[in-house]
Amino acid sequence: MSGLQLRKQKFAFAIVMTTAVIVMAVFDLFYGFERLSLDLETSPDEKVFARLFQLHNGDSIEKVSSLLGAPTIHADMVNVMRDFMAKSPGKFPEGVETGDVYLEFCCVQAGGIWLQARNGKLVNYDPEKFREMLDYR
Repeated sequence: MSGLQLRKQKFAFAIVMTTAVIVMAVFDLFYGFERLSLDLETSPDEKVFARLFQLHNGDSIEKVSSLLGAPTIHADMVNVMRDFMAKSPGKFPEGVETGDVYLEFCCVQAGGIWLQARNGKLVNYDPEKFREMLDYR
């Protein structure tokens, strides 16, 4: 093989690889590999569960809503939650304070998802407590 043919092959390979990288970047920009991985899950419950593991204490209500949808916001549950906290203190390591709101997300599984927010941020969140939501079947 001559040097000219070898250079042509290398150039063609570089064009193919560059095109592949550009296509992947455009796909990630407009659709997202993270979203694709969620869409490949086998059931709606598993999609919700996968999204729950993307959340962390301190995340904004906006981020939570972008992953789980629009919540019903309950601002009048502090006393009820304080009573519940007294019975299960380990579930509320950051406590319950006046002004906390509770976000209810409807879900395809039995019941729903309830999360606590303080000053617009997620608190007392542990995704492991939702692992059992796939076991209701």
